[in-house]
Amino acid sequence: VAPGPGGVRLTQERFAADSTAKTPLSWHVPVLAQSAGDKAPWRGVVAKGAPVQVPAKPGAIVNEGQAGYFRTAYDPALLKAVAARFVTLSAENQFGLINDTRALGYSGYAPLTEFLSLAEQTKSTMDAQVQAAVAARLQGSDSLYDGLPGQTAFRSFGRTLLDPLFAKVGWDVKPGESDNMPILRETLLDALSQFDDPGVIAEARKRFAAYLKDPSHITADTRRSMLKIIALHANAAEWEQLHVLARTAKTA
Repeated sequence: VAPGPGGVRLTQERFAADSTAKTPLSWHVPVLAQSAGDKAPWRGVVAKGAPVQVPAKPGAIVNEGQAGYFRTAYDPALLKAVAARFVTLSAENQFGLINDTRALGYSGYAPLTEFLSLAEQTKSTMDAQVQAAVAARLQGSDSLYDGLPGQTAFRSFGRTLLDPLFAKVGWDVKPGESDNMPILRETLLDALSQFDDPGVIAEARKRFAAYLKDPSHITADTRRSMLKIIALHANAAEWEQLHVLARTAKTA
């Protein structure tokens, strides 16, 4: 997606995460594009060798509603305009932008900082699935820093971004919460544990001590996350306690 006369210019090429992208292939891709304030989206088909000019304003969403099976790679200036609207977009479009910028960054089509800049805008008021996607993508990106000195700084960045989200969700199920909240809770706990969050680790240890005294004190909703956090950060004594629990477990 690049600037064009009176709007934006859409072109199509193959996307792949490896060298197979060098093999040129063409598809006829149905596209919806919509500018802020427009009552209806532009509808058209884009194919390789047949670029399309769309009368759209800066900040227009290409693949409006994210129904199209393709990645959207924006020109940096156009992405900046889209990013400025990120918090006001629909959950579908937020989800699509997070996934597209992360995939494009992983594959070398764009800087990974484009994904990180969008992730920084995530708020606890956003859809639970969007928050979970951000947490999971950040957790996956952490592996890129394995063995590198920058991992400490990246994990600090992750904690700074995710701690406010988890503060709203908390460890325990709340009355009337949506079905997606337990998924978000587990995803945030997994990510913050991987990012060595001291508050999450300390609370997991507190709950583990209570679990050893009386397993009924810990609900099934958080037991899995608590045990995973303990396993990842266990000292020698905690590891032996986990070993005993595993050997004496009465069910799979």
